[in-house]
This record gives sequence, structure tokens and C-alpha cells, in this order.
Amino acid sequence: MGKQTIVAVALFAAAASAAQAQDFGAACTALSQGVAPAGRVTEAKLIAAGPIALGPFGPPGAAAPAPDHCLVRGKLHERTGVDGKPYAIGYELRLPANWNGKFVFEGGGGSDGVLRPALDVIPFGAPKPNALSAGYVTATTDAGHLDEPGPVGAYLFGLDPQARADKGYASIPPVAAAAKAVIGRLYGKPPARSYFAGCSNGGRQAMAVTQRYPEMFDGIVAVAPAYRVPLAAIDAIGQTQTLARIAPKGADGKPDLGSALSDDDLKLVAKGVTAACEGADGLKDGMVRDPAACKFDLGALACKAGQTEACLSADKLDAVKRLFAGTRNAKGELIYSAWPYDPGIASGGWRMWKLGAPKASPPNALNVSLIPGSVAYEFMVPPEKPADLIDWEMKFD
Repeated sequence: MGKQTIVAVALFAAAASAAQAQDFGAACTALSQGVAPAGRVTEAKLIAAGPIALGPFGPPGAAAPAPDHCLVRGKLHERTGVDGKPYAIGYELRLPANWNGKFVFEGGGGSDGVLRPALDVIPFGAPKPNALSAGYVTATTDAGHLDEPGPVGAYLFGLDPQARADKGYASIPPVAAAAKAVIGRLYGKPPARSYFAGCSNGGRQAMAVTQRYPEMFDGIVAVAPAYRVPLAAIDAIGQTQTLARIAPKGADGKPDLGSALSDDDLKLVAKGVTAACEGADGLKDGMVRDPAACKFDLGALACKAGQTEACLSADKLDAVKRLFAGTRNAKGELIYSAWPYDPGIASGGWRMWKLGAPKASPPNALNVSLIPGSVAYEFMVPPEKPADLIDWEMKFD
């Protein structure tokens, strides 16, 4: 083959590729005219390859790589709720120019109420760096509501029964149907395989899908599913109350939750658990690999007469025992679960959820900022409307 032939073939390939890209772009923007099962398409446009900012859904400044793709956003089941406010199931689809024939639906997180970039960057839930870059069509949803401003704005959807159901599970089938309809219109064929992947609340959604819609997806990845959440939330409130009882008073006269247990206290417990239990799995390697087999006597860390350091005072000892024993009701029955002793108590995540930062006013532990609003507005029937969620949490019985 001569040089002129090679150049001609290359030019032909480039022209064909450009024409194909133009066809894909035109087909993408044409989706703005609507696809019946996709509800009201609010946006359909071609996105050139490049980084996609993750915004609040990743570390500051984080972005994820993305190929040339079609971005589609829309709304399903638009209505007025019983609270007189507008509701809809919002969704986002990203459809790559070079499709691998597969589709993945990414679950939400927290109380949902936001539309995440449809990339599927959940840890362990998709090919790296993300499903879109691997050629998958990706989808996300706000689960039927949008967060409102204010300290309880993320929970007000709980005043509408349908919004509760949409957040729990009912938003998934219509978004999956919308995604498959758009896929069929854009590529001319349905996906060969469909998957659902989620973490935390998204993991709970994944578990709900397996039970309610077992034939909707070919495979499901449920990472750290937030399961039996109402009972887990009551346990979390009980833990907060336990810690508040031993917390010193802050400048505002209220419990300084972040100072209830110091980092030294947490490290002391972690070291004690490690020393007692690292060999439970038959290997002494400084790690507790079998927490359920751990036989640890917390009383060994109790302060002796005159001892004030490297030990736990009586009130702290009692509080830590209660935390791991699990919250119980007035009959002494376990509400959610007991917890095996684990050196993870000294991790930043443990403090983030249960204690928050010392001297933070109001307390910023996630068990304070996330849990009481969910219980009051979403899990209780009828919902309550406390004026002060923290004060409500402390008095919850």
C-alpha cells in the first residue's frame, strides 16, 4: 500500500469519525424533544471529553474524567404534594459516544434531595476510574424531592407521604424505565446488561431493589447498606444521649458533645481491644480481624484510686459500655444492635459520626446533624416538626 493510499484511508477514517460524532451529537440534542417514558426532558446536550467537577460529592476541587457523552436531565411524575409544594422525580443520564452496551444506575446518599453527577464513582461499586469512562450509560436521581433551605430543609419532604415512598424505593422503577427508553432512542437498541450500584442510603436502595424489583437489573452492588434505618437512627439518638450525659458544658451551657470522650480516651480503648483481641483469629499482627470473637473486659481500663491518666473514669467507662451494648427500650429490649468491641473507635470516622469536634456549637457529629431530622420528619407517622432538632434529640424518649 502506497503512502497516498495510506493518507487517503486515514482521511476517510477521520471523516467517517467526524460524521459519526456529528450524528451522535444531533441524536443527543434531539432527545430534548422528549421520549415518552422519560417524562419532561429539561436538558439534552453533548459534553466533550474532559473532567467533570464532583462539587459537594467529592473532596474539595475533585473532578472525574469523562469521555464524549450525551447529558440528559429530566423530571418524572411532576405533582403538587399534600403540603402544597411542587414535587418531581429528577434524574440525570450520561450516555457515552462509545457505548459498551451496558447501563448502571447509581444509588443516592443521605436523605437524597440532590441530583448527583451520573458518573458512578461509588467506591467498589463500578470500574475505575468511573463507569461512564468505562463505556457504561450512567443514571442518578434525586429520589423525588429537592432539599429546601434552612436547618431542616433536607427533611421537609417527609411531610408528603408520596415523597417518602419515592425516597425509599418508588423513584427507582420510573427512572430505570426512562433511562432504558432514552438508551433505545439514542443507540437504537436496549442495554445488554443493567446494573444497580449504591453505598450507604444507595446501598439500602440496592437492597430494596433486590426485594421489590428482582427482575429489574441483572446485577446489584450494595455497599455498606444503611439498612433498618429507623431503628438504627433510634440507636444513634440513644448513643448521643449517653454521650451528652457525660459531656462537659460548653460556652452556651449545653453539652459539649465533642469533648465527652477525648482522643486519648478513644485510643486507650482501641489499644485495649487490640491487645486483648488481635489473636482471636489465630494471628497476632496488631489487627483485630474477628471482632465478633473479641472477648474484651472494658473494666480493665477503669481508673484505680488516685489514677487520673491512661484510664477511664467511672462515668466514661459506663458510657462506653452502653455505646457498645446498644440502645434498649424501657423493657430492656435491644432496639437495633449491640456492637462488638473494635479498635476502630479511635478512627476519625467514629468521632465524625458520634462525637464531632470538641467545643463545636452546636455539636457537629453526624448523629446530631443527620439523624434527628430523619426521625422527626421521615420515620415518624405522623411526622413531628420540632423547633430545635438538637434539643428534640436530647429529650427523645
